[in-house]
Amino acid sequence: MAKVIGRLTTIFIGNETTRGTLGTPTFAVPTKTLSIDDKPTYVHNDSAYGNISEHNASDVINVTAEGGYDGKVFDHIIGAELRAVFGQAPTTTDKTGAKQHVFKMANNNSHDSLSIFVKEIEQKYSYELGMVESFTITAAIDDYLMRSIDFKSRRSRAWTPATPPAYTRGNEFLARNLAVKMADTAAGLAASPARKIKSFSLEISKNLDVQYVFGTDTPDDIQNQQLNVTGSFDYYPAQEDVRQVCLSGKPQAIQFIAENKAVEIGTGQHPTLQFDFPTVAITEDSRSRDNNAVETRSAKFQANYSLEDAAAITATLINMVTKY
Repeated sequence: MAKVIGRLTTIFIGNETTRGTLGTPTFAVPTKTLSIDDKPTYVHNDSAYGNISEHNASDVINVTAEGGYDGKVFDHIIGAELRAVFGQAPTTTDKTGAKQHVFKMANNNSHDSLSIFVKEIEQKYSYELGMVESFTITAAIDDYLMRSIDFKSRRSRAWTPATPPAYTRGNEFLARNLAVKMADTAAGLAASPARKIKSFSLEISKNLDVQYVFGTDTPDDIQNQQLNVTGSFDYYPAQEDVRQVCLSGKPQAIQFIAENKAVEIGTGQHPTLQFDFPTVAITEDSRSRDNNAVETRSAKFQANYSLEDAAAITATLINMVTKY
């Protein structure tokens, strides 16, 4: 096997029409880090054979593939990822020549899955029933808007690609394209000014259950269980109301917007990724003190399910992709 650097490995993803049935690669995904491997579970025979050794044999009882990747958010690829995160296809409408995709969390335990394809120099693999374990968005002053995805799937199979999709250059987002708003209610977000935020993160955890049955050593199914959505942001302490709502327990609505206004798509539209949290609890607000640095504060929040909005989180994506 040739010795190569990781940059020569390509990962492709595609949404599965039927959960657990290998789909078609739709996007070649640029990554900063990539890790996916088959993970065997062993059972060790500890029967006594008249010897002090504890084990006399070991056998593989099952194999699950686990891994993930991270890198920049691209406006065209993120939609396929969000479909797997939210568990269902978005509602897509025309928006003056561009497309607006609204993602709402599927309220079931059998979310839509991904097929994952890995192309190395000498070997090619496919992974079916790829289920998102966690999804994270991170935004910082000195970097691109980033996302990371961790997943589990059935074990790898040899893959013989016909013509896999080529890399395409999507639109991305920098700190100058970002804004965070906070208001007492979701209805108040539109009129709320952008906060002076220096970093932001959100994490969606889906607590996967990997299920095995007799007759096979690969998962029969992988289901999502309870959903948890959390986040954090760093800000300058002049915004004292954040600390006050933390101490009082008063619910807030938060909106994160990434809009690249340097790029026009359709007529008067821009590549946009927006996350809305209709009701959150600011669960922590702490101060950083350094004798030689300007003081900042760090807040953490728990996104809760809103009965009125029937959601803990929604996502809106504007791009030029017809459908996901």
